[in-house]
This record gives sequence, structure tokens and C-alpha cells, in this order.
Amino acid sequence: MAASLIRPFLLGHGPLFKIPPHDTLPLEALLSSGGAGLLAGLMALGLTLAVYAWEDLFLRLPIHWMWWPAIGGVVVAAEHSPRAASGTRGDARVSARSERRAAGSAAAAR
Repeated sequence: MAASLIRPFLLGHGPLFKIPPHDTLPLEALLSSGGAGLLAGLMALGLTLAVYAWEDLFLRLPIHWMWWPAIGGVVVAAEHSPRAASGTRGDARVSARSERRAAGSAAAAR
């Protein structure tokens, strides 16, 4: 209510985002947009079902629920262990290559 009273004084009475006149989209664009929307919806449904499936798997564990985040953290850490073990913020092999290049260019400059 307060925003509707103050807005005309601050921003005026017109629309916030003016859209210039434009042609209607061709049928192909509308159909492809609809297809992309349906695909995104199906992907969201799949992700939701996957989350529920993981929750159901956690319910079967014979341990107290307070340990579930720790188990999830161990799984994520194990998945990213090469990067975590290297102590770098990227691929360890890429980091090692760039260090060798830097060392080689420093030796060549001497």
C-alpha cells in the first residue's frame, strides 16, 4: 500500500519498463520457446525427483539424521578430492603446467 502511494512521486505514473512497439513473433519462434519451456520443466521435475530419491536413501541409513549433512559433505569432498588435495583453486595438472612454464621462462630470462 505504501509503495503504491509513494511510487508516482518518485518514478512517475507511467510504466516502469517501456517496451517499444514490435511485431509478433513467427510461429517457429513461439513453438521453439514452448519446447524450451517444456524441456526446462521436465529437467526441473527430474531434479526434484532425484532430490526426493536421495532423501529416501538417507532415510534408510541406520544412523541418526544429524549425521546426514556430514555424509553428504564427505561424498562431495570425495568427488572433488583431486582439486581439494592439490590445495589449488583449479585443476592440479593445469596449475603444475603453468608453474613449470613460469619456471622455464624465468630460467630463460637469466
